Amino acid sequence: MKKSIVYCLLVVCLGFSFSACDKEDDYLVIDTRTYSVQQSMLKVWLEYLCSSECEGRKSGTVGNERAREYIVSELKRMSYAPLMQEAVDEQKRTYYNIIVHAGGDESRPTIVIGAHYDGAVESSNYPAANDNASGVASLLLLAHMLADSDTDFPYNYQLVFFDGEETQTGGTSFNGSRFFVSALEEPPLFYLNIDMIGNAEMLHRIETTSDYLADCVLKIGEKYERLELEVDNKIVKYSQDFVPFDAVDIPVFTWKNPLNSNQGKYNHTPEDQLKYLSLEKMEIITNINFELITYPFSEDIYKNNRSTRD
Repeated sequence: MKKSIVYCLLVVCLGFSFSACDKEDDYLVIDTRTYSVQQSMLKVWLEYLCSSECEGRKSGTVGNERAREYIVSELKRMSYAPLMQEAVDEQKRTYYNIIVHAGGDESRPTIVIGAHYDGAVESSNYPAANDNASGVASLLLLAHMLADSDTDFPYNYQLVFFDGEETQTGGTSFNGSRFFVSALEEPPLFYLNIDMIGNAEMLHRIETTSDYLADCVLKIGEKYERLELEVDNKIVKYSQDFVPFDAVDIPVFTWKNPLNSNQGKYNHTPEDQLKYLSLEKMEIITNINFELITYPFSEDIYKNNRSTRD
């Protein structure tokens, strides 16, 4: 616990050192009524990932490498031992997934949680704040929560920061996650995808291929009254890192922009900036994710209608 307190203080202090505001009008809005230590940690990570040093985090760029080195350094601060997984696409381009193991004994069932850290090809030098610095910061906070807990978790966790999610020249997408799935020795219980969770509107959509997971998250979400959940137990559009997992019948659960909302209008544009994000919303979603991956599941988790196809 002392280590955790020191780490939190260090992260908060670092917040005064980094300046993400390449433009004076791009800044994270602080709500003093809800501001917390968790939000201050999210703020620090977001500010660096969206800074000019990271140049939009496009795969294969210096900015992407800087973001990767930063994520690794933060995980090491939490006492993790990050693994680097190289993935190569059809055009021989290399991507780098960052993997850490957390939680329970590795002999226990595994849950994989992922977020892509690369920015869109057309977002070079853009902040790429919501897509997907928001998911990366949330996954870093989740890593911190797992490392800081004394709980004997019932599951083993793989936290993966994927590279190459965004469509590359030549039309290839999900390059890091595709390689990760191809290298799996055993399928996990399910895959939890964290992408574009930061927009300030207190409404967000969840899509999952598991009826049971949909029911579980609805129960968890009841206590978080500030966030309105739009839940669907099917995947509407195949557009994120969950695609390779779903292709091999691994149940997936993903956060997405609501269907009748303009929350994603700034993605892949220069306007995908910090000022449109909500630290409170990101904190709530991260806590829901923590409760979901530590939930006492009483049933087997499988894709909808699996029994009728088998």
